[in-house]
Amino acid sequence: MLTRQEILNFYEVDSSGMIQSRGKFEGEQLYAPYFYGALMEGSADEDNGGIAYFVIQPQERLEFPELGEARKVGLLETEQGFVYVKVW
Repeated sequence: MLTRQEILNFYEVDSSGMIQSRGKFEGEQLYAPYFYGALMEGSADEDNGGIAYFVIQPQERLEFPELGEARKVGLLETEQGFVYVKVW
């Protein structure tokens, strides 16, 4: 999985933490590639074949303070290959 610094080195990210680089993560928060990597490694806490869910761990909160007080991340990859992330 990518670290915060690797994501910042690889993607153009604006001051609000949104990825500006064109591609599958465009318009998503900078933690989207991290959780996508976790999905690819089979680390989702729940995967119903459509949306993968992750319980946010303390080390992830430290790495990505943008997660705030959220407890879970939901990740969806569309048929076109775009990734959408929601936290709650």
